[in-house]
Amino acid sequence: MEEAIEILRLTSSQEEVSYQGEYNEFSHITVLPRPVQQPIPIWIAANPLPTMPKMGERALRRVAKYGDGWMTTLNTPQSFAQNLASLRHYAQEEGRDLSPHFEVCLYYNINVNEDREAAFQESKHFLDTYYSVDYPPSRVEMGVALGSPQQCIDRLQEFIDAGATTITLRLTSYDRKRQFDHAVIAVCDLDEAIRRYQALGFDVRPGGMLCTRFCSPPLFSWTTEHAIALRSVRIRTEITSRF
Repeated sequence: MEEAIEILRLTSSQEEVSYQGEYNEFSHITVLPRPVQQPIPIWIAANPLPTMPKMGERALRRVAKYGDGWMTTLNTPQSFAQNLASLRHYAQEEGRDLSPHFEVCLYYNINVNEDREAAFQESKHFLDTYYSVDYPPSRVEMGVALGSPQQCIDRLQEFIDAGATTITLRLTSYDRKRQFDHAVIAVCDLDEAIRRYQALGFDVRPGGMLCTRFCSPPLFSWTTEHAIALRSVRIRTEITSRF
């Protein structure tokens, strides 16, 4: 992975590049078209587990050395803050001072329902079916913002207070339009963003999609990214469907 990151940085920014590593080697390669954004930001995923501390440290050190951002899941607000502190410490050891532009992205789940138990049961069924497992209740509680809009906001705010700058939300519900309306409108206050996108000519409506990106069959997902009032943290809502 580390060589792949180095290669991506080279080929996305220069022409006639050469590289010699332990696993990859090439000479005088040009990849076109190059991204307009220079340099391209590379976010690296790392999910340290308390049961595997050495592997977790290695993953965070990789982010500290090579990343323009960190993306993670399977965290409590407390473990999120602890891992972020370790990441900043490792970056200092690498001679890097992570700037305010360094992205700290949490991939999280959400199910908005005034009946919190119903939200929990639907989320557990969704996740168990999606991953073909039987998650313990504690795992569902850890990984999903559950309950009323305010309860979900409070849960997300804990991660924002812990240092998250971007949150990607997956809707763990089978009623996608309802969840889109509740999660994106009630929790994220999307009304102003919708008006701005409509002014630019996009066909965006509550319960609709701004853009489409296809994943490996039989999955596809729609995403829309917007600004919200929670400390200017960006929230990206993702609806994933099986068909």
